[in-house]
Amino acid sequence: MDILKDAKNFYKVNPDYVLMDSFYPAAKLLKLIRKFRWHWIAKIKSNRLINDVQVKDFFSYRYGNKTGQMYQKKVRVKVKVTKQMIITGQPVILN
Repeated sequence: MDILKDAKNFYKVNPDYVLMDSFYPAAKLLKLIRKFRWHWIAKIKSNRLINDVQVKDFFSYRYGNKTGQMYQKKVRVKVKVTKQMIITGQPVILN
C-alpha cells in the first residue's frame, strides 16, 4: 500500500485503472484505490465470497455477469466470468 501512496503523492501517478492479479484484491487495498478515485480490475479466486456465496457457486454456467458485495458488504463489485474470473469495483461491462 505504501507503493501506491508513494506513486500518487511523490510521483504524481494518476491512472484510470489499477490492474492486479488474484493475490492482491484485499478490502484494505481496494478501499485505498477507491479513496484515490482510481478504478480497479483484478482476477478473483473461485473460493472468494460474493453476497456470502463462493464465486464458483455464484454462476450455474461458465459465462456471465453479477453485481454483489464482497468482504462483509464493504466492497461493491461486479464479476465477469469467462475462462478466468475477473472482478471490478467499477460497474463497467468487461468484454
